[in-house]
Amino acid sequence: MNQRQLLLFGYLGLTGSILVGIGEFLVHYNPISYTDNEIPYGYMLHVSKENMTLGHFLMVGFVPLYFAGYWHIYHALKKGSPLLASAVLLLGIYAFTIGGIWVGSRAQMGYMIHEQIASGQAHLFESLVDSYTYHLENLVNVLRVLILLISGCFVAAILKGNTMYPKWMICFNPIL
Repeated sequence: MNQRQLLLFGYLGLTGSILVGIGEFLVHYNPISYTDNEIPYGYMLHVSKENMTLGHFLMVGFVPLYFAGYWHIYHALKKGSPLLASAVLLLGIYAFTIGGIWVGSRAQMGYMIHEQIASGQAHLFESLVDSYTYHLENLVNVLRVLILLISGCFVAAILKGNTMYPKWMICFNPIL
C-alpha cells in the first residue's frame, strides 16, 4: 500500500469516527437531564425524534468507515509487529461489526420509550425494553472489552517500535 492510499484509509476511518460520534451525540444528548430513573432509558424521552432519526442514519451510514480506519492502522503497525497489527485489524473488524449492530438499535429504543409514555401503557412495553436490554444493550459491554484489547495491542505494537507511528501516538489509543 502506498502512502497516498494509506492516508486515504486513515482519513476515511477518521471521517467515520467523527460522523458516528456526531450521530451518537444526536441520539443520546438530552438537554434536560440524564437522571430519569423511573423509566428505563428514560433520558431518551427528552431527545427529539428528529435528532434520533438523523443520529441513527449518521451512525449506521458511517460505521463501515471504521473498517477503513482499521485497515490503515493495520498497515501502519505491521512493519513493527505483524502479529499485533493483525490482532488490531481482526479485533477492530469484530468490534465494529458488533458496534454497528448496537448503534443501529439506539434510535429504535428511543422511539419505543417515546411511544411507551405517549400510549400511557408502560406495562405493554416492559417486555420489549427487557428484551432490548438483554439482546442489544449487552453488546456495548462486548464492544468495550474489544476496544480495551485493541488498545492494548495498539500500544504494545507502538512501544515495540518500527511502526509508522511515533511513540506519543499511544496517547491516542482507542480506549482513550
